Amino acid sequence: MTFTRLARSPVFSLFLGMLLASAGPPSLHANPAGERVVAGAASFERSGSTLSVRQSSNRAIIDWQSFSIGAGSQTTFLQPSAASATLNRVTGGDLSAIHGTLRANGTIYLINPNGILVGPTGMINTAGFVASTHDVSNADFLAGGDLTFRSTGSTASVTNLGSISADGGDLILIARRVENRGELSAPNGTVALAAGTEVLVKASGEERVFIQAGSGSGTVENSGLVAGASAELKAAGGNEYALAINNTGTVRATGVNRSGGRVFLGAGGRGGISNSGRVQARKSDGGGGEVRVKAGGSVANDGTLDAAATPGSTETTGGTVLIEGGSVALGGLIIADGPTGGSVAIRSEGALSLADQLSAQGTNGSGGTINISAGGRIVENSGSSVNASGTTAGGSIRGESATTYGTSGSYAASASAGRGGRIDLTAQELKLFSTQLDASGTLGGGLVRLGGAFQGGKAVEPGALGDLFVNRFGGSTVPELTSASKTLVNDGARIDVSSSQGEGGALVVWSDDLTTFVGQVAAGGSRGVSNGGGVEISSAVTLRHADLGSIIGASTLLLDPKNIVIGDTAQAQGWSYQAILGFGYSNGVNLGSPTGVSLGADDLFGSSVSLNAAGDRLAVGASSDAGFGNVLGGSGAVYLFSFTDTSFSGGSLQSTIGHGYTGGKNFDLSGTLGADDFFGSSVSLNAAGDRLAVGAYEDDGFSDALSRSGAVYLFSFTDTNFAGGSLLSTIGHGYTGGKNLNLSGTLGDED
Repeated sequence: MTFTRLARSPVFSLFLGMLLASAGPPSLHANPAGERVVAGAASFERSGSTLSVRQSSNRAIIDWQSFSIGAGSQTTFLQPSAASATLNRVTGGDLSAIHGTLRANGTIYLINPNGILVGPTGMINTAGFVASTHDVSNADFLAGGDLTFRSTGSTASVTNLGSISADGGDLILIARRVENRGELSAPNGTVALAAGTEVLVKASGEERVFIQAGSGSGTVENSGLVAGASAELKAAGGNEYALAINNTGTVRATGVNRSGGRVFLGAGGRGGISNSGRVQARKSDGGGGEVRVKAGGSVANDGTLDAAATPGSTETTGGTVLIEGGSVALGGLIIADGPTGGSVAIRSEGALSLADQLSAQGTNGSGGTINISAGGRIVENSGSSVNASGTTAGGSIRGESATTYGTSGSYAASASAGRGGRIDLTAQELKLFSTQLDASGTLGGGLVRLGGAFQGGKAVEPGALGDLFVNRFGGSTVPELTSASKTLVNDGARIDVSSSQGEGGALVVWSDDLTTFVGQVAAGGSRGVSNGGGVEISSAVTLRHADLGSIIGASTLLLDPKNIVIGDTAQAQGWSYQAILGFGYSNGVNLGSPTGVSLGADDLFGSSVSLNAAGDRLAVGASSDAGFGNVLGGSGAVYLFSFTDTSFSGGSLQSTIGHGYTGGKNFDLSGTLGADDFFGSSVSLNAAGDRLAVGAYEDDGFSDALSRSGAVYLFSFTDTNFAGGSLLSTIGHGYTGGKNLNLSGTLGDED
């Protein structure tokens, strides 16, 4: 089974065409008809292409045989005040097609289990607007307050292709499927798109819409504009393959009177969320807003999640971005910058992938906070950047995995006019490949801890060492850090805790079992070594290191393992190479899985390999890889590495090609690969390293029409660092169009 992460499916395009067709040709004089007042008081006046509904009670309920408005027609509700509301319920069998204009000075509720469509020429302008295919109790409506919308079995959708504006209140769309391809605006209220079978709408509160427990699944798609004081996109998810929310458009929340400025994207069950558009949250005073993304299934971002303060402001703070999911794959931009940096928190129950930018920078004050945690593996390619730098002080970064953490990315908590901040990274197996860590500060270096706290977290005794490594950074307020079993700092890694006008900071590299260190450190102070920082590179059991001349400026270097192995250049290259290629043994110690790859069981990493002519670019197939988050067994993947020389120094994971690998230079083949395709069973790089052929020997052909017939995928890149990846051609059964080569009639089953 596969799901298409971003593209609108042909099935839905066909469905939308049928929906438009079923609405019929929009009559120039069509308006709602067959009215019956159920509660309250209202009168009706018709003249040509206009219908006026005069309501004399504060609340009214009207049943209609049909509620559609043709192009060129207008329906107007004249209500006692902006606080008035009218519940319009369609009892006939036709969907509501709004191709003309609907106006009201109060709030309009439109209930139609047959579906609601606002066409490209449709315009709705009210104080508040709610459209739903689910019903609501008359008594609850008349009483005011919270409302529960329950499905009566309808699977119809609410779709907007036009313009809906609620100038004085909320704008809410509810159905099993909700899609916006037009414009939705509620400048003084909440815009909410809610998909499920039971939805609670609160009369007030920080969040207004809630998918009730046990609700049937639903989907929300936005490719248009959603703009309000706050915005909510929520859906009841189904299984882990189902995409509950897909945003390819713009969602913007700008608070009113220092409130609002919040965007919530939520998918219940095991449903997933995908954002390749732009989500922005900002308070009315220019401060950063709040963006929350929460899914029981996967979260994928290739777009922008922006909770930054208004650029150029000087007295506000960056906002908050919170992302939670069963698995999380982040490309694109995630921003909480401000004069004082805001906060970014990423939490994954399973795997977590970073391929682009996380930022909580302080442009006129201290940096913010960035916390990354995963119950499964964390993998970051060379395009990943995590930045909590500031002006007056660096911020804090914490990354933690319960299993493996492999990174080729960069981390910064530096300060341009103050003291550097703190960077903490740990996991059961922590591996820094070509990672760049910067906690430098003009007035003092910061603290970097890799694989654990000073001396493995032992109680700090009074004295110079405790002051150098712990006390000057806050002493007991410095948070605890779980110790890694194995920590590797490879030869492409560089750690900077230096200072140009003050004392150097501190670096701690620790493990409970095995520490391998062949990286570079800058720890000098304003007077060089005399006020340089402290460096501890140690392990409770075994430390392996090579040239300690790569540690520059430290006043104190602490090496305190049970066993120590000093390697020469050749041995150090061997440690690095083994870290890249997979499971290997040296001195009886298991090195674990490849740095920056963090493999799962039975991935078959190394089932195929290919070097370019120069020997500094490497493609490695993992033909049984189950995709990001282990959701598509046997789909396969290919990992692309670069090196700084032909002796495999400075190795860096540049890109991963496979199901669900998104962002940066990664190439997502969701919707292309199927289970047990074994993509990556063979690989071949050209001499330059900018063309790649990948075999999938059990590919079933286009639309899975010919079992195990096999296929070959041909990729190009814009440079030899694997940027600008493009799938140029697929060769196999049924692959037609463009540069594809169809071998139908040539290939057979199990070829």
